[in-house]
Amino acid sequence: MSPIKKILAFGMLLLMGALLVVSCGTSNPNAVFDADTKSHPADWLPARHMTSAQANSATCEECHGADLSGGISQVSCTTCHLGGALSVHPATWAGDAILTLHGQYVVDNNSTLACANAFCHGTALEGVANSGPSCSSGVAVGCHSFP
Repeated sequence: MSPIKKILAFGMLLLMGALLVVSCGTSNPNAVFDADTKSHPADWLPARHMTSAQANSATCEECHGADLSGGISQVSCTTCHLGGALSVHPATWAGDAILTLHGQYVVDNNSTLACANAFCHGTALEGVANSGPSCSSGVAVGCHSFP
């Protein structure tokens, strides 16, 4: 191999090594999306999700689509937000209707599936900090003892 070819080969190896060092690194712990796992961080729901969406819901559109119906993530916001991408409860629960309509909704849709989860009202309907209140007695007006 000629000396010029050796210098070019060495230069290419050096350049490739530099590119590898520059392109590798640790992920940003404050990021709202982890590119390595292709998901939000483990502590995303409920509080970080709520704060981020309230600050700028348009940032959700990049992955969840302009209409938030799934986009490239194939996860529609209405999977959890029943009344639309920015409404946690069904659209018919405007104003005081949440107090009068939720009982029948729970009966019709099985509260265990509809409300009792780790991100809304808790798996035992005991409430979730920064999310849904407890469904037990003594909490807020309109709440009740749940069997």
